[in-house]
Amino acid sequence: MTPKPHALDLPEVVYRVVWYLKAKDVVACSLVRKSFYRSFGPYTWGNIHLGFLPNPQLNIIRDQEPLARFISCNTHISKTLAYQGYHDDRFLRFIRKIGPWIRSLSVHSHIFMRDLTFDRHCIMLESLSIEGPPFDSQVDKLYWDRCKALVRQNSARLRSLTLVNWEKSVTKPLPHQPIWSPLLNFTHHMNLRSLSVKAGKIRGRHMAAFWKISMRLESLELEAVHFDLPNPSNKSLKKNNNNNEDNNPVSDNNGEHLGNITTNDNDINPTMIDTNDSSSTLKTPVLRFPKLRKLTLTNLQHLKPSHQLKQLICHCPMLQTLVWNLKRNMPCPGKEFSESFAAMTWPDLDWIVIKDQGGYISDQECKTILQAAKQPFRRLDLRLYHLGKQAFDMMLQGHSRTLTKVDLCQGREEVMGQHYRVQGGVSEWVQKILESCPLLEHISGRTITADDILEGEPWVCLGLQMFNVMINMEFEDVRLKRGRTRLMFTEKEERQCYEIYKRLTRLKHLRVLDMRPQYKFQLCVQKFVALPLQVGMGLRQLSKLKDIEVIGYTGLQDMRQVDVEWMLRHWPRIRVVTGDRLSVKPSKSFGNNFVRDYLLTKVLKSGGVQAPRLKAVSDEKLKQFMKDEDIISLYDSESEGESDDYGDSDID
Repeated sequence: MTPKPHALDLPEVVYRVVWYLKAKDVVACSLVRKSFYRSFGPYTWGNIHLGFLPNPQLNIIRDQEPLARFISCNTHISKTLAYQGYHDDRFLRFIRKIGPWIRSLSVHSHIFMRDLTFDRHCIMLESLSIEGPPFDSQVDKLYWDRCKALVRQNSARLRSLTLVNWEKSVTKPLPHQPIWSPLLNFTHHMNLRSLSVKAGKIRGRHMAAFWKISMRLESLELEAVHFDLPNPSNKSLKKNNNNNEDNNPVSDNNGEHLGNITTNDNDINPTMIDTNDSSSTLKTPVLRFPKLRKLTLTNLQHLKPSHQLKQLICHCPMLQTLVWNLKRNMPCPGKEFSESFAAMTWPDLDWIVIKDQGGYISDQECKTILQAAKQPFRRLDLRLYHLGKQAFDMMLQGHSRTLTKVDLCQGREEVMGQHYRVQGGVSEWVQKILESCPLLEHISGRTITADDILEGEPWVCLGLQMFNVMINMEFEDVRLKRGRTRLMFTEKEERQCYEIYKRLTRLKHLRVLDMRPQYKFQLCVQKFVALPLQVGMGLRQLSKLKDIEVIGYTGLQDMRQVDVEWMLRHWPRIRVVTGDRLSVKPSKSFGNNFVRDYLLTKVLKSGGVQAPRLKAVSDEKLKQFMKDEDIISLYDSESEGESDDYGDSDID
């Protein structure tokens, strides 16, 4: 009989076709149709990162393997290449060869850029991230000239720009110092839709360029940026606004054409004013960000939170996502924000994250936001210090079907002696979220008890990826069989552990299972019984969760080598096992207990998993431990005698 020909699926067909095409042909094919772009895209060079890495590593793909998508190399390229037996010329030729394929380029070291002459080959860039020079060497000008060349030849396609450590020199630069002014070179990029500025200053004529760019932006991220914005409470500004003497853009000593938007303390929304100043090269619009859909503000220390709200956030009528990170000494203007939201300043806003370390949004302000929402929230994270039951019920009733992330860690804390208590039914609320939010992807909470899980409804968040909640089994005490080192549980308690793991088994997309305490005042470890990470206690039911990357544990644990090896065998993506100790349990000899924990950690690290850091154990202690026949025989007998009595034979 003639053998049946092997049928190829579309991805495999595309994979084989790509091998017979040159780089420029692959790029050309990917631009014909969106379907071709999606098919060919994964086989082209997606992005290159040149900058500092935690561990200097460089993997050069061979010529016969040109389909890798990403390359990342350290700044100190010569040292790294010499260590791996490569030469600079070979690496640069390789980079130039794949230049036409690059979609995203990240250069975070101008020192390396001076020898990198492949800029003219990068003609398909859609994303560019560059770091500013420190104004201290002759090579800065060459570096910026290369960056400007990249910008010019990719102006038609560039959609995303990131500027890191960019500052306009306060004093006049010396003749050998270049003028680092990237914003002035991006004002004519009509396709630019995303801008991120980190650790920089925007002053003077740079402000005018920034406003012009902002008119087209859909995403903006500002971190540690110093603005030259007018103070809304400035007396001269108020006088000009009240008298309405002229409509020219406001200027001051630190900036030019900063805006024709008037604000006052009683009206948070910007007032519209026409501009007729023909001498201005740029007239600031009434709304500074008319198309912005995502705004991220982090650590704007030179601008008060109330001014950030009035002069930046309130100028985004199409805003959908807001991430606002404030420092401890800069409390959030919760009342003003809730009033602006109720006034329909942002009718499409359905993703709000306000991380405030200095103040809090009250329960009443939270209810105002929930009541004013015209559409269900995808995420509402206000970092509340107290969330009332009424506001929580309102959130569930109106937004449970769309929420993707919920954080219940921020509750009002009460410390009474050695006991820790949180107002409100925290455990019950976590269970309510898990059984009411089908689109939930991330949940963080202080604790959830086994009784609340087992007595509640089944979880509906089948797409959950991150579970950051401490599971308290609430066992009355820890029973130890005299002469044994293992924790002993009753049959009822073992059944409860199996049922908890059965609930977790439904979370097929789970990546992080972190059961560590999320609050500051931790419970006493010796009196707290957490979900045991043991194969014999139901852990084997999670064998089908192949996406797990992080495991966090707490409380009394009695893990053995069979449990650790099971994790390495069934979870191929596991990278971190974190907690206090793998083997925290009473024992006749603390030294034996400590050495066993050391050995388990060593097994994890041998499998490429980051494990708890422990002090090194001397060879003498290891030999002494290995000679302990009682413990070794007990350990082996427990491993061999383990069996599954709960009918999960269909699970690996």
